[in-house]
Amino acid sequence: MADVKRVLILPDIHYPYEDRPACAAVLKYAATEKWDQVVQLGDLLDMNSISDFNEGKPKLVEGERLAQDYAYVNKKLDEWQQATPGAKWTILSGNHEFRVDRYVEKHPAVEGLVEPEHGLNFEKRGIRYIRCYPTGELAKCGKAYFTHGSWANDLHAKRHVDTFGVNIIYGHTHQVQIYSKKQHGKNKTLMGISLGCLCR
Repeated sequence: MADVKRVLILPDIHYPYEDRPACAAVLKYAATEKWDQVVQLGDLLDMNSISDFNEGKPKLVEGERLAQDYAYVNKKLDEWQQATPGAKWTILSGNHEFRVDRYVEKHPAVEGLVEPEHGLNFEKRGIRYIRCYPTGELAKCGKAYFTHGSWANDLHAKRHVDTFGVNIIYGHTHQVQIYSKKQHGKNKTLMGISLGCLCR
């Protein structure tokens, strides 16, 4: 049993639009257990203030600032890390973090200043940040692989299993969905698990 890992997996939170009661319940539970790893599946932040959908519509983001979002999420990360002492942390990028990449493409002068790894002090916190969206890079623990998620069609769990060919756990869809696929002649079953979300 020494090689069994206990992993806390946190799907989309979309700070500052989190489901506060749900996050509080998970945080309370997290503090009662000992975790080897914590994996946050991406869309930790919503990044509404720099969304392309709001470009040219200043009223939609009136009063919103990326710096305020980072300050808020830093406090939340403090709480999460205090509740999971000793756990190795991995945070994946999601399509909402990718909004920063698109913003930097349009405003290259701010490169190195506005990305999540800088705004949330990942290096200082000891957090591994994987830009799985859009690179496709996966996080791995044992026979489980983690990604933000790439599809949201009716059978997205099946598509993730068929495409990646591994046991894959993801968020992105804000839905709970499970698919299993037995591989003939290999005595092996692959699973795709969509974990829903912790946002409103």
